[in-house]
Amino acid sequence: MGMLGKATGAMVRGGAVAAVLAACWLASWAVGGAGVVPPHWFYMGIMLAATWFGWIGAIVAAVAAGLLAGPLLPLDRFLGAAQTASDWGGRLGFFVAIGLVMAWTVDRLRRAEHAAAEAHGRLSEAHLRLEENFMVLRRIDEERRRLLDRVVTAEEETRRRMALDLHDDSVQVVAAAILRMEALIGRHPGTEVAGGLDGVRRELRSALARLRAMMFELHPPTLDRDGLAAALRLHVERSAGPSETAIVVEDGLTREPPPKIRVIAYRIVLEALANIRKHAHATEALVILDEMDGGVRVRVVDDGVGFDPAALTEPNGDHLGLPSMRERAEMAGGSWSVESAPGRGTVVTIRLPLAAGTDAAAGSPAEVARSSLA
Repeated sequence: MGMLGKATGAMVRGGAVAAVLAACWLASWAVGGAGVVPPHWFYMGIMLAATWFGWIGAIVAAVAAGLLAGPLLPLDRFLGAAQTASDWGGRLGFFVAIGLVMAWTVDRLRRAEHAAAEAHGRLSEAHLRLEENFMVLRRIDEERRRLLDRVVTAEEETRRRMALDLHDDSVQVVAAAILRMEALIGRHPGTEVAGGLDGVRRELRSALARLRAMMFELHPPTLDRDGLAAALRLHVERSAGPSETAIVVEDGLTREPPPKIRVIAYRIVLEALANIRKHAHATEALVILDEMDGGVRVRVVDDGVGFDPAALTEPNGDHLGLPSMRERAEMAGGSWSVESAPGRGTVVTIRLPLAAGTDAAAGSPAEVARSSLA
């Protein structure tokens, strides 16, 4: 019933258009004669009916045009001068064909317009989802950076307190014990007791040196005062021994990284150097500091025995520091990679952002989304 009603309405509207056009055609014919009515008036009426009322309206208007064309338009006006016969059926068939073609063309155009509107709607929805995803990623990134700041601050504060505790307690106790040993040795010079006490004193001095080295590694003041390269060079000097790997630090930085990034880079390099001392059996190692892609790049290269990185699918006792280095770098918004092979040494590369908001130059999420969809 609904389809029948729609068809009836279209026929009525098409008939109304045909009636109006017929009145215009008749008025033009009455004023100027049969030769005045141009053929494109009929085509215009059929096109308007097809545009407004679809297939049925176009057919009704075409039938009306075919019926009116007899008195208003000789056949030779649109079929050519060679054919002069007045054939109502020919005219009617011709205008119906014209109506069908016009209705089909309008229908295709409407379908294309509808498909374009749907595609635009889907594109707008995708654009909105992309903007929302960018905002979520930005919030996650900001939360990660706040977490990093708290973690690094808490870790360094803990290290500072431990260093102060060592200085105020253990270091003072050992230093006092050394002074007492020296006093006892002075009371019994040249005796067997003095020789035993001197051995104890040497052990205490060695313990005191290790405590002070531990204090330095827990909270190196050079890192805050003189920078990353200076702190690494001092670490190398303090930890070097007669059989240690020769380690060189090359500083290619034009400016110091922010304090949090500086601390993370320092801790990662110390992990890498500890792995070299324990496992690499290297004769030389090189720590290279430079800048790349708006951030800090640190490379630790050694000529040791190397290993197969593919075999390190899980943390193990031999290379327990590797996952720690990766976690530190990724938490700071950077990256970590290792290149190695048995007998060919190892290269550890760390990339860290210089600023807390490394994506600021890229614009807002909405701007990035719009540029990507433009």
